[in-house]
Amino acid sequence: KAASQWARQFKSNAPAGYTCPNTFKPGVFSRSNANVVARRYLVVESDFLDHREISAIFRYLREKLGMHLAAVIDTGGSSLHGWFAFPPADALKVLVHALPAMHCDRAMFVPQQPVRLPGTTREETGRPQSLLYFGGAL
Repeated sequence: KAASQWARQFKSNAPAGYTCPNTFKPGVFSRSNANVVARRYLVVESDFLDHREISAIFRYLREKLGMHLAAVIDTGGSSLHGWFAFPPADALKVLVHALPAMHCDRAMFVPQQPVRLPGTTREETGRPQSLLYFGGAL
């Protein structure tokens, strides 16, 4: 559905707490790696780093590596998710090793990995999942 259709259907809250940062084949209903047609974003997050520490990694990726930071999501728990334009293959080869070494979640390299969606409430904490920063879509 278009965003406007979802907004009309669910006026105050998103229908689910998750989304996927990648594009799937038209008409499929199975979230699987085989159904991903385009890697749009790499979401960087950590279950171990605090907001200040993960923000430093976001800044490094943006300022030193030139990666486009599209959004930052507060997950309503203890972590932030940084949505970056998906890197080219040569940069990805480095990031797949470097980010886990910095205590970032390696599961985010899986194409069909679900991530927290802003505009809803996290069930476990009762806190909102919020958009903190929007740097422009691709």
